[in-house]
This record gives sequence, C-alpha cells and structure tokens, in this order.
Amino acid sequence: MTFKDIVAEVPQLSVEERYSLITILHHSLDEVRSAKTLIGEDTEHPSSILALRGFLKKEGAPPTDDELKDDYVVYLMEKYG
Repeated sequence: MTFKDIVAEVPQLSVEERYSLITILHHSLDEVRSAKTLIGEDTEHPSSILALRGFLKKEGAPPTDDELKDDYVVYLMEKYG
C-alpha cells in the first residue's frame, strides 16, 4: 500500500480508528527518535522550531547591563509613577 493509498483510506476510518492510527504513528516515530538518540544521530528539529530560528534576534549589538537597568527603571516609573 502506498502513502497515497493510505491517505485516501483515512477519511473512511471511524473516529476511534483514526485515533488509534495516530497513536500507532506516534509510537513508531518515538521508536525511531529513540534509536537515533542512542546512536548519536538525533539532529532532527521540529519544523516549528526551525521556522522560529532567528525570530527573536534583534538588529545590532545586544543592550548593555546599564541600558537594561535604565530601561527597567523607566518601566517601573511608568508603572508605579
């Protein structure tokens, strides 16, 4: 049975059978990941992590400790002032 055949059959399964299929696939993937971890080949990252890589990175140099302290003081003054 090919991947396309399986995909075509999924909508014909009952809800319980679909959940069972998800569980079987999940366990199968866990086994593969565990095997890769044991032999040191676990280099896969979830695609969402890859998509977010660099998302929080800012342009330029990071702020100094003094700049962070000043920003925090301003924040507190606005909040409680």
